[in-house]
Amino acid sequence: MAAPKALQLATISDPNTAVGVATRLMMSHPAFARQPFGEWARVLDGQARRGHQVFVLDASHNAVGFFGYALTTEEAGMAWAAGKRSPSYEECLDGDCLIFNAWIAPNSEVLRFMWAAFRRLARGKKAVFYKRFYDDGSVRPGRLTITDAIVGHIARSERVQQALVSVRSAESSELI
Repeated sequence: MAAPKALQLATISDPNTAVGVATRLMMSHPAFARQPFGEWARVLDGQARRGHQVFVLDASHNAVGFFGYALTTEEAGMAWAAGKRSPSYEECLDGDCLIFNAWIAPNSEVLRFMWAAFRRLARGKKAVFYKRFYDDGSVRPGRLTITDAIVGHIARSERVQQALVSVRSAESSELI
């Protein structure tokens, strides 16, 4: 049985580099590759300048996953999800809601790893807005309201993660 890949989260402080790495990941995914360049360039630039991009790196430090987001108000999130308007840069700096506008997870391992990061970001928020882009060109907007049940799930998930880290640490010290 092969050992699992060591994944880690990373942000890139230089906005130009962050846009380049995100572009390299997105251009090979049909749902993103078909999007108008200018529109996606603005989205990626805004994310990078705000520091609202998270990359998943594999053991070789290659970017294998990515998500970009905005912190905004419920009103701006609802308008964006409905396709009425995109929030301004200023509207994406802070708020009680999240917009996830880019998400690339090539496999279930990366997806689970990204979900853990997502849960931490969603803590204390009212809702998450997103759009699902399909290979056939269709788009489905969505909203996830952060309920008490979801907050409980986040807390349980974090306790499980902490327990796993403790077990891994104990196993590592036994191997030394």
